[in-house]
Amino acid sequence: MNLSALEWTTGSTGTQGPNPDLANVQIDNLVLTRTVPEPGTTVLVMIGFVCLLGGRRLRATAAGH
Repeated sequence: MNLSALEWTTGSTGTQGPNPDLANVQIDNLVLTRTVPEPGTTVLVMIGFVCLLGGRRLRATAAGH
């Protein structure tokens, strides 16, 4: 089972006051992982940005002359 979202409330207030059932909560064996892109993907994204910036620079120089 994959957990995609977690909402945390420390207590509920309403006409009856705080909810005592939500006052104490324990979570055990919670593992948080972060996916890291492969180095090849990062290199391709950086090459794309360099090409975009180079294109803007060439266009700016051509418009200035």
